Amino acid sequence: MQASHYAKITEIEYHVPEKEVSNDLLGTLFPEWDAQEISLKTGITSRRIASATETSIGLGVAAAERLLSKKPELRKRIDSIFFCTQSPDCRITRSAAVPHQAMFAEAAWQFAGEPVDTVSNHWL
Repeated sequence: MQASHYAKITEIEYHVPEKEVSNDLLGTLFPEWDAQEISLKTGITSRRIASATETSIGLGVAAAERLLSKKPELRKRIDSIFFCTQSPDCRITRSAAVPHQAMFAEAAWQFAGEPVDTVSNHWL
């Protein structure tokens, strides 16, 4: 039997910021906006907003920690970490290196899906 060489996502988890902003709150902040109209046009009734101390890396690591607390045996089986963001938290160290290091995923390779520079949006 020939070995198969493919990738698949076998587990996934998420973490969202705690602060939630409703359309009603946006309507009070921006009186010219109608909260109900926003919901009808977009289907969005609220959104999560990161605090000044929350970063995309921190949210990603929190999601990984949640998953690994449920299934600690996965830590040794992680072979890839994909971290994609439009707004990298780090410029010198690639943002993907931080969750990789925080999760102690020695066998995993990392993919930094973030722009090299924000002017031309070249991707690594």
